[in-house]
Amino acid sequence: MTEHHATVTLFTIATGKYIEYFKLLLPQIEKFLDPGNQIEVVVLTDSVQEILPSSPRMRLKVIPCNQEPWPDITLLRYHKILKHQEIITGKIVMWCDADMKLVKEIIPSRLIGRHHIIFSKHPGYTFRLTKVIHLLRTQFKDVLGKLFQKKIAYALSTTGWESRKNSSAYVKKFQRKSYVQGGFWFGRSEDIFEMCSILSRNIDSDKEIGLVAQWHDESHLNWFKVNKHANTLKAGFVSVDGYELVGTEKASILCLDKSELDQIIASQEK
Repeated sequence: MTEHHATVTLFTIATGKYIEYFKLLLPQIEKFLDPGNQIEVVVLTDSVQEILPSSPRMRLKVIPCNQEPWPDITLLRYHKILKHQEIITGKIVMWCDADMKLVKEIIPSRLIGRHHIIFSKHPGYTFRLTKVIHLLRTQFKDVLGKLFQKKIAYALSTTGWESRKNSSAYVKKFQRKSYVQGGFWFGRSEDIFEMCSILSRNIDSDKEIGLVAQWHDESHLNWFKVNKHANTLKAGFVSVDGYELVGTEKASILCLDKSELDQIIASQEK
């Protein structure tokens, strides 16, 4: 198969049992990611022999990778992208965790705004906020609900950030307004490479003083969102499978429970 330049390169790591999750994800990528255009998938794995072949529309590049200890396997994803950037041909580079599920068409070029990097709101925090507002409306009078809704929303939106001032991922309290997830993001290739370079240096700087950010790569991503230019997709673009209060009807991507994924894989092996 001849080399082509893809519209989108999806990059992920699938070592250990995550290779089984990735095999479930792969046909969804081919079906829903930038339909009608050539796409590229780069996967780092310690199970090279387990990967399915490329297809006419989707070129698959499998890179051998040892399973690293926690949290390096997630923390060093920006380093991995930089290390392999020469083999990435997509005009847009996307990161997607292997335990995600694509359920609707995703056309990245239509979603990129003037800032050229796109993040998605963390569905866990969307769930918490939605649940609290629901309880306020059903358990308290409207006046009391409206009085506390704003304060509670702020309190929930400020959890999960890096709070140690000597960390490169530290974000001041007044800046902690909208928490994004580390499992799905994308942007123009040159902007993603620049972001990965900045965050890799920040992570290395923390390691030199014996620090690892509270939520690893995700803490650093949220620092970048606050301090650099990026757009955030509307809440619900990425949702959680089975969480009614979050709502999944508008979701294009679902975060899946690993125990449920393990059950699916076990049933296929029977």
